[in-house]
Amino acid sequence: MSGMSEILAATIDGTLFVKVVGRGTMKESEPLYKVALDKLRSEARSVAFDLSECTYLDSTFLGVIAAISKKVYSLTRSFATLLKVSTAAAEHLRTTGMMRILDCGGEDMCQKPLPILSPVVREAGGNVGKSEMTVHVLMAHRNLMDLCDENQERFKNVVEMLTRSMEKRERGI
Repeated sequence: MSGMSEILAATIDGTLFVKVVGRGTMKESEPLYKVALDKLRSEARSVAFDLSECTYLDSTFLGVIAAISKKVYSLTRSFATLLKVSTAAAEHLRTTGMMRILDCGGEDMCQKPLPILSPVVREAGGNVGKSEMTVHVLMAHRNLMDLCDENQERFKNVVEMLTRSMEKRERGI
């Protein structure tokens, strides 16, 4: 499975379960974000992430997890839940301050079998234009910058570059 990525999801009893298999990158983050917002508007009240088979998380994907967790918090006053986490994913979460806005599921949650999950990209469509992707990546990085002072410095250049790119596009340059 090296190099392959798959984001799987299903909503059961008001919880959107999300499993990341392989790499969680910018490419997979946009459809996941759309699906999560749609499910939180309709049938889900919580989100639970299984990162046990995740080998890598880029900053855009981390920012989308942050945005989803913040959205869950705005609705329920509880953050999204981590069920199982690989060593690689745990390191990415720890170094970016993500653990501040994610609940650890605890033993009872981890013992429950995951429901049958479906690929997210097919459900969400998966194709976006350059402008829409720029807005998406900018949103994700701003969410990361909000988490801790270290992220302010870490992602400042990315946010500035994306902001300039959007401004140029708006001016037709």
